[in-house]
Amino acid sequence: MRRYAVVVVIVGLACYASLATVAAGWLNLERRSREELLQKLALVRPGVHILEIGGQLGQPMREWSNADDVLAWGRIKDESFCVGKRLSRFYASTPPCRVVDVYTDVNGTVVYATWTGL
Repeated sequence: MRRYAVVVVIVGLACYASLATVAAGWLNLERRSREELLQKLALVRPGVHILEIGGQLGQPMREWSNADDVLAWGRIKDESFCVGKRLSRFYASTPPCRVVDVYTDVNGTVVYATWTGL
């Protein structure tokens, strides 16, 4: 009987250690993802030309210039804002995956930037 109790305790401790390791790994991944996202968002300030920061953001995943597409795919749902804007979506971070949405005017100057999850 005592032998079974020792086995149960050891198995319980092993399960606890495994769950703690997985939780710590997930929290570390989340922290790194948040830092990557914040670093990229810090680059995208209103008034900066998209070509100046394009190399640091990487290739856009997708770009939209039609106002209807900008409304449909972007986070901003104000039609008057979306007219004459271009929306570029850049991959921002490792899982949990996030993207940076950059709104630029016709000249390529950043007007607004935000992020969203995939």
